[in-house]
Amino acid sequence: MMKASTVGVVLAVVSSALLVPVPPTAAQPTARACDPLGRIQFLCDVVSPEDFALVPGTEWIMTSGNRAGQGAIRALNARDRKITTVFPSSTATRPDTRTYPTCPGPLDLAVPAEQSRFAMHGMYLKPGRKNIHTLYVVHHGARESIEVFELDGALRPPSVTWVGCVVAPENGVFNAVVGLPEGGVAATNIPRTGGPQPGTPGTSSDAASAGGGRGGAGSNPIGAVWEWHASTGWQAVPGSETARINGLEVSKDGKWFYIAGWGDQTFIRLERGARPVRKDVLPMPFRIDNVRLMDNGTILAAGHGGTALCSCPTETWHVGRIDPRALKVQELLRQPYVEGFGAATVAVQVGREIWIGTNRGDRVGYFPGP
Repeated sequence: MMKASTVGVVLAVVSSALLVPVPPTAAQPTARACDPLGRIQFLCDVVSPEDFALVPGTEWIMTSGNRAGQGAIRALNARDRKITTVFPSSTATRPDTRTYPTCPGPLDLAVPAEQSRFAMHGMYLKPGRKNIHTLYVVHHGARESIEVFELDGALRPPSVTWVGCVVAPENGVFNAVVGLPEGGVAATNIPRTGGPQPGTPGTSSDAASAGGGRGGAGSNPIGAVWEWHASTGWQAVPGSETARINGLEVSKDGKWFYIAGWGDQTFIRLERGARPVRKDVLPMPFRIDNVRLMDNGTILAAGHGGTALCSCPTETWHVGRIDPRALKVQELLRQPYVEGFGAATVAVQVGREIWIGTNRGDRVGYFPGP
């Protein structure tokens, strides 16, 4: 039996002194020249920075590159505004076969299927001791997988060493990933039954799975959170079934999953392992792509509104702050579609600035936080 509750939305748009929401107009604005949009500034020439992971105690933001054939992991310095590609490069490998016993080995970028499809999608950093952390990244390519790296945050930029992988279940298509406190990983998954490859040019992180799963192209395929442990393999999480499931976070104590219900325009709080299932649903003012838990306990969410995914003047992109305990949301930013930054897919706060990424664009944005 499922216990579910729906909580009303509390909206408070930032004051005009910070950012004035711009309604869609017939004239499509452009940020092609990397010019600021009001108080939003950009770092350009960054291909499809779909997701972020913060390196604890530093000014570094790890970013993913989610365009087929152009995948990457990059390190962005929020202080000096510089970006460095750390994978693929001369990345070291040190396979941890005990923790990841089913991994077939490192990625082979010489394989034609990998060269044409290689993309890095959702990412998550699990803090470790001192400056050594674990970075999990959703990978699309010759295999669908979670690739695992040891990250040294003491270096400038941080370095990554490949240590293992978890291959997706049959027909699985991953979007977001988290590392679990007790070990293992969880990912949002919409099983593939056809449709575009994840990370192909012109698709968003949401649209990449739109042709797969229940319902087929043009509908809202049903996905779920799946957990993996070395002793049990992949298993679907009861109660997590969601239309066009997207972003994923986990509470620091591992008790709660926070899920982006893109298709239903909701934020979902799901208690792990509860019987009966305990699930609370918050209607959102936009369709959430990724969710990121901040040190103060709030969650930053980025996503899409209006005619979502149309890449047209009636599409909007948004950033909001969610209180996962009270289940309330404050909308911080609403902007129309712009070429070069098609839609916000992730937001994190570093100091007094909020940084935003996009799956449909070539730049990273940032603006003063409230």
